Amino acid sequence: MLRPIRPAPGTARFALAPLLLPTSAWAAIAGLPEPPTPRELPQHWVAFNDDMLGDAILDTDDYRTGNVNAGLTIGDLVIAGDYSAFTRRHDPGYTNGTRVDEATLTVGLRLDPHLPSEIRRRTLLLAGIGLRSDGDLGGELSQDAIHRTFSFPQAHLVYDRHSLSTTPLAWAYGSMDTAPWHPGTWHAALVGQLEGAALASARGEFQEHIGVSLSLIGEVGSAWLGCDYVWNGGRQATTTAAQVAEHESGTWINAGLAASNGIFLSAGVDAHTHGISGSVGYAAQAPSPPAAAGEIAAAGGDVKLTLLELEYFKGSGATGMRLSGAWFESADPLPLGGRLACAWFFDYHFGADYDYHWQGNRVDFDQLVLGPELQHTLGTSWLPRWLPLRLQGFADAGVGVRFERVKVVDAGQHRFNQDTGGALVVQPGAGARLRWCAEQDEAHPAWFNLLWLGYGYDYWIPLQHAPISNGSDHADYLRPGMGGHYSVGYSISW
Repeated sequence: MLRPIRPAPGTARFALAPLLLPTSAWAAIAGLPEPPTPRELPQHWVAFNDDMLGDAILDTDDYRTGNVNAGLTIGDLVIAGDYSAFTRRHDPGYTNGTRVDEATLTVGLRLDPHLPSEIRRRTLLLAGIGLRSDGDLGGELSQDAIHRTFSFPQAHLVYDRHSLSTTPLAWAYGSMDTAPWHPGTWHAALVGQLEGAALASARGEFQEHIGVSLSLIGEVGSAWLGCDYVWNGGRQATTTAAQVAEHESGTWINAGLAASNGIFLSAGVDAHTHGISGSVGYAAQAPSPPAAAGEIAAAGGDVKLTLLELEYFKGSGATGMRLSGAWFESADPLPLGGRLACAWFFDYHFGADYDYHWQGNRVDFDQLVLGPELQHTLGTSWLPRWLPLRLQGFADAGVGVRFERVKVVDAGQHRFNQDTGGALVVQPGAGARLRWCAEQDEAHPAWFNLLWLGYGYDYWIPLQHAPISNGSDHADYLRPGMGGHYSVGYSISW
């Protein structure tokens, strides 16, 4: 069993998401057109980032509380932008602290087309100018709207200043891969990458980072693990911005998982400050049809299919990620057509557990399980030809670990102090997935019939409770629970 631990208030010692979730991590400089995945610079991309999406146990809903960034490539011209909300809470509550918002817009040019051909094939080089504004840009209204949606406390923090201040800046970004990636070879490859970026503003602000990563890049999917070192210095816009800059400096470990022309997930953790960030986004590469299983096999490749799913637990504010892949599929059709498959699955989700009703406290959790999954995918012969639906039922059973943290949300009136406990967990579950794809289109799928929509229901059973007390007041957490989740998935071939 994993024994409960008692960290100092406001801290925790467990972090699963930064190591297990699929950005470049938040070592990236806000507003720069740094590729969000290891592939080519996308034609366009957008990402939503929040420390709530990075990890529940380390989550403080503080510093770079949330942001959105996007980019667009037009020939050699690259445009990117970022909007961030900074907060600095002085206690566990949401009423004592400061805040400021920041918006960055940059424009630049690709310089790598002017390099020698052998270097150009594995190098990306960008440089340009931009503007950065800070002040009251609506961050408080946005954060309060998100908190209302997930039943979190409303924040009442004081802006460093409401008026806007804008400064020009210059920036540069470069990366070099160990080998070029060749679309159409149908084989996954390991590629190392060295990258770095720098920004300097007329205000006197300086930001730099340099990092290395190792990526597994397939025809329509990629996964990566990396390490970056960040320097933030010079004159920051406000006191809160300076505290965020200091908090984000240092060594970051980051990981990611992506489908080309599709969804990507990422997370990162600062090894020293435990600053965290999680991202979910969409990146569109240069137009090319997705690889089909039949086409890959015809080309002589070894087909590996993985289903990547994003999960949302309605009513709890929890989110997660699930990977699954079949290792065996029946050769003969079953009743109603379709086939039976045995698969593996890996599931990680995190958020708030609202089964605990404690004054001034809530319980956050991180849970990782893996195990076998039984799938039955129905054929389409029993449906009208104009309704090419593929329905897949599944049942699974996983084992893993679950960590729960009692988190103070009201500094003035709270029941317990912030403690973290962990235990082994068993989780059975079942559900169904739906895909718009006729059987005759399996060998030549378009992007839209690689998508799955699903619903699942799970029952988690921690094998050990964690006690907590405040004087004579005693309670337990790490208790069994159940809940349903919606999911959207995308099939990836390697």
